[in-house]
Amino acid sequence: MSEPILNIKQLNARVEEKEILYDINLQIHKGETHVLMGPNGAGKSTLGYVLMGNPKYQVTGGNILFKGKDVTEESADKRAKDGMFLSFQEPLEVPGLTVSAFIRNAIQQKKGGYIKLWDFKKELDKNLKFLDMDPSYAERSLNVGFSGGEKKKAEILQLMMLKPNLAILDETDSGLDVDAVRLVSKGVEEYQKDRDGALLIITHSTRILDALSVDYTHVLVNGKIAANGDGSLVDGIYPKGLIGYTGDNEGWLKYDPEQAKSLLAEAGYADGFTMEIAADNSSSDSTLLVIQIVQQYLQQIGINAEIKSYDPASWLDLRKSGDMVSFVSSWTADYNDPDNFIYTFFGTPEKSNVRSLNYFNTDVMSRVAAARGIVDDTERLTEYAALEKQIVEEDAAWVPMFSRSHLFVKGDRVASFTPHWAGYNDTQYINITLK
Repeated sequence: MSEPILNIKQLNARVEEKEILYDINLQIHKGETHVLMGPNGAGKSTLGYVLMGNPKYQVTGGNILFKGKDVTEESADKRAKDGMFLSFQEPLEVPGLTVSAFIRNAIQQKKGGYIKLWDFKKELDKNLKFLDMDPSYAERSLNVGFSGGEKKKAEILQLMMLKPNLAILDETDSGLDVDAVRLVSKGVEEYQKDRDGALLIITHSTRILDALSVDYTHVLVNGKIAANGDGSLVDGIYPKGLIGYTGDNEGWLKYDPEQAKSLLAEAGYADGFTMEIAADNSSSDSTLLVIQIVQQYLQQIGINAEIKSYDPASWLDLRKSGDMVSFVSSWTADYNDPDNFIYTFFGTPEKSNVRSLNYFNTDVMSRVAAARGIVDDTERLTEYAALEKQIVEEDAAWVPMFSRSHLFVKGDRVASFTPHWAGYNDTQYINITLK
């Protein structure tokens, strides 16, 4: 693989005397789109400012390499000239400097020479039309008197005109209505077509991602990257590779904190409430991190989720009692069939009590029992797909979060190794032949 356009190595940073970022490692190559997600206060915007060289933020360790050059100590203007771009969560107003003059001057600084006014105007008018912006915006003072949506569109206009090597978009969809998000996404999508450019999208929402192709997703929690994955979002119970997986569940689940607050108010909890997330203290580090992420997202909508740690035996007893309020769990199929998920969690009242916390939809349980006896494979899988929709989308009894992807590297001498269909292997029980 070619050299990354951005290479962050063990980056630590603080603002004033407060340490915010810890050991950040991240590589972005040409043509890639990366998404950085996480709750408010996790350090997402801080990372964007540090990468851009905001003097308010101090790097206390590690390095930032941009296009192979160490820019850790470079000023923001030099990084911009080199081809780095940051769109602000709250764009600044600059009275007396028109949008047109600002963009033209930025392009000339970046290219290091004069550009013909006619050529510039032609390109600017084209992009204004593309973003459904009136041509008069070009002669208005930068962001002065602009609405929130107009400011964000002006940022995307700059992105399309400057064509940076790396664009960092900080909460670009924040505070926008549906139509504005669509137009902003359209502009970002247009930039994506230039495969020499790369994107780092910083967000706590997923709205802007609906129309974009995402290569990698990273989750930032308390200043550390807690998880990395590809760009896919999980909306259903059945993982890829399992018989019965269709992908028809795309779009079932949406992250919408405002709608969540509205529903809480409708239910009589306008001021939120306090709840417990029970944690098994023997769980893996990744599971415990997921619990912290869930906690912080719940706090954003007014729910005070307190994490309480239990030893494994007490945790299991509490689950069996039916008194556990919430927990995070994971499951790996024992056999390749959707029944191993549906029946295991929702097949009987006993299973529901232990595994799915008091979800007692007797109709679903009856359908699960009946589905196990359907002989025709097509009919049976259709029913399992309908049960998945009922449980996830309509009843919200299962909230899918992620599915792990397993990578295997096999040398040329290995002749008889085939990964398990579910993506895992215990090599202790596998006969491996070497050529």
